[in-house]
Amino acid sequence: MVIRRYKSMAVFAAFAVLLIAASSNCLQATEGLAKLKARVRPYEAEIFIDGQHMGDFSWNGTLTVPDIGPGEHTVQVRNWGFAPQTFKLNFEAGKATYLQARLEPLSGSISGPLGQIDVKGHHRGEILLNGTTPEYGVAHGGESHGRFHSKLLVPPGTYDLAMVHGDKTYWSGSVTVQEGHRTVVDTDKGTTLVASAGPMPDPPRFEAGVLRSRTVVGKTEGNLTAVPAAIDCGDSSQLTWNSTDAVHTDISGIGDVDASGQQQMTPMATTTYTMTAKGPGGVATPTATVTVNKDIDASLTVSPSEVTYPGKATISWSVNGPGAKSVSLDPMGTVDASGSREVDVTNGDQNVTYTLHATNRCGGDVTRTASLHMIAAAQPAPLAEAQPAQQAEPAEPAKELPKTASEIPLLTLIGLASLGAALSLREAAKRMV
Repeated sequence: MVIRRYKSMAVFAAFAVLLIAASSNCLQATEGLAKLKARVRPYEAEIFIDGQHMGDFSWNGTLTVPDIGPGEHTVQVRNWGFAPQTFKLNFEAGKATYLQARLEPLSGSISGPLGQIDVKGHHRGEILLNGTTPEYGVAHGGESHGRFHSKLLVPPGTYDLAMVHGDKTYWSGSVTVQEGHRTVVDTDKGTTLVASAGPMPDPPRFEAGVLRSRTVVGKTEGNLTAVPAAIDCGDSSQLTWNSTDAVHTDISGIGDVDASGQQQMTPMATTTYTMTAKGPGGVATPTATVTVNKDIDASLTVSPSEVTYPGKATISWSVNGPGAKSVSLDPMGTVDASGSREVDVTNGDQNVTYTLHATNRCGGDVTRTASLHMIAAAQPAPLAEAQPAQQAEPAEPAKELPKTASEIPLLTLIGLASLGAALSLREAAKRMV
């Protein structure tokens, strides 16, 4: 058994040497162009130059890319399940530029459920899922076609799949994967079929050995929350989000965002924010709604509501509610949110209607009215016309009192008579004694 094993290894090594020799003859740079010679780990990694897939590394982790235009180019080394590396390299005509890289594996395993994609044809092309840039690349065709136990496992769902290399797209279309089943994509015939793939335990993101590999794409997930979920007009809510295995993330009303983060938002109306987290493992679209209270309450009174001319009345108003408010009181014009004003009643026999109108920037709108009844004062009764004075009858002449014989006044005479009577009575009394 040991001898057979070494013989197999020797045959394999000889075959590899022949392939390297043949490829070296074919990879000579065209005159005036440059080439890249790279050695990377893991061996199964891919090279992208300026966003185009240029090949995967051979069994010993080396790759030569010919016919590169002189100047600076962006070179990416990628392997699913590993942190990618990006280089800015300057290429000179007729010369080779050398690159060495070692990618660091990402930790953790992928939880099911899972299904399998098997791409047949163009085994050296790169498989892109749900996008067209290198970030959406998951494996080259040789890592998915099932030979030598190579598998590409993905969550159940529908994917936009493309097989590309350089500036060519060999095949693109929609592919649906079922849990526990294998979906076969024939890039030559453009057809698919589904067959059972058997049980699929939770595997690591990537594992490989001699002539075998298993690439496991995790489900792209996203989470979006808004705290508080209900606010008054003018207040803010904090959006917090995170995503897993997403290449591109954006939020409606914000735009492109990092894979995780937070931001204060001050919506002017009830708003539902939608996060789109897109990656090879699918598209997640969580939402969060912020409810905005825009209601305004207002009161308007006239006291007294009925005034007799001339007189006075007091107009009082109050506007309450969230957000900055614009308040007007017709016919007075712009006023504060609350206040009062005294008005003079200058005429009567009419009604005046006052209208209070208030708005805020969130669309809140309220109108109130109140009326003042002016009454004319009562007029005094008209004076009666003067009557002509009646002619007075001639008065009778006053009768003269009788005169005494003496010029002495009558009272004096009466007094003297009384005194004489008293003296006579006194003398009569003396004689009787």
